[in-house]
Amino acid sequence: RCKDRAPRRGDADGAHLGGVLRRRQEREAGIDEELHRVCSEAINLFRLLTIYLKPVLPKLATDVEAFLNVAPLAWSDAASLLPAGHVIGAYKHLMTRVDPKQLDTLFDMPAAPSSTPAPTVTAAPTKAVAAPGSCSRFC
Repeated sequence: RCKDRAPRRGDADGAHLGGVLRRRQEREAGIDEELHRVCSEAINLFRLLTIYLKPVLPKLATDVEAFLNVAPLAWSDAASLLPAGHVIGAYKHLMTRVDPKQLDTLFDMPAAPSSTPAPTVTAAPTKAVAAPGSCSRFC
């Protein structure tokens, strides 16, 4: 018997292959359900995190609300989840990764002082003021 040939209808190997494929499809169906459940949980946690960060990152929260197809989020929304069957928008980047070079530029200290001396400040001359109670100025 040649092991390289494809199984034919009615072959014992063909029946076995059909059973293997059927079990694989059943297993994958279970995995798909679990994947959907986990992703739904993650989206609800992302929504909750957005509610907490909205006062700090209002623009990002507005973008998330549009992505999730929800009304503007409020603190009271933290008590509920997205309803079953809720449809979210198409994926798009909500933020871009920060380039470390941008951070270096932002936080770099100014260069060392230049060799030119800083201008000196001199105080203006003051006038003598008569002691309180003396009338030398008016007498």
